[in-house]
Amino acid sequence: MIRQDWCKGCGFCVEFCPVHCLAFGQDFNQKGQHVPHLVDPVRCTGCNLCGMMCPDFAIWAERIEPTSR
Repeated sequence: MIRQDWCKGCGFCVEFCPVHCLAFGQDFNQKGQHVPHLVDPVRCTGCNLCGMMCPDFAIWAERIEPTSR
C-alpha cells in the first residue's frame, strides 16, 4: 500500500527494495513529488523493507495469499 499524499519522494523504498519491484511513476502527489508504484507485483515478496525504510510511513507491504479454487 502506498499513501501517495504522505510520500515526499525520497526514494528510499525504491532504492532498498531487494527484488526491484518499485519504481517512480509519472504522477505527482499534492506535494508535487513523484511517488513510487509497484511495477511488478508478482516479484514482491512482502518483506516490508520498503515500509521499514520509509521515514514518513507512506508505504508498507501486505502479503496477499493466492485464493484456492
